[in-house]
Amino acid sequence: MRALISLITLLSTASSFALPCKQYEKVAEYLNTKKFIAASREHKALKREPQLDLGDVNQARTVAYRLPAFEELGFGRPGSAGWTSYKGRLSKSALNGKKIGWDIKNDKGYARVRLDWDAEKGGHYNIEITQSVNGKKETHKLAVGFLCGNVKCSEAQIIKMAEKLQ
Repeated sequence: MRALISLITLLSTASSFALPCKQYEKVAEYLNTKKFIAASREHKALKREPQLDLGDVNQARTVAYRLPAFEELGFGRPGSAGWTSYKGRLSKSALNGKKIGWDIKNDKGYARVRLDWDAEKGGHYNIEITQSVNGKKETHKLAVGFLCGNVKCSEAQIIKMAEKLQ
């Protein structure tokens, strides 16, 4: 009986560990700037945005604001010198006019990270980095999704998060 309980405990522990490991592997892909750019190009060709789904807003914010590509492509870390507050500009959005992130424009190009919500993705951070490549502008994107209490965030929850940024 003890052996059976030990086996069940081991299997349940192993299967619950497998999900976080796969999540970390996916995160690691985007923490490598070359892989981030490659994934963005691949998804652009498919006419969709790459998405990384994480467990909660704290994980998503950490990945979004500390994405190595910002620094490696010459923009520094969001919120640091040169970055300015970014307010929502989409008139039909409940986030219009609210501080929802940061952006920067310099001789390397343009970068932005912002909190967002839509019915399909729920709560997420949008990352956009536009750089000049061989005289042409190229934009790289990533949506970093998150849950609110293990379910898709509501628009009202995202509005409350944005209000805390004010």
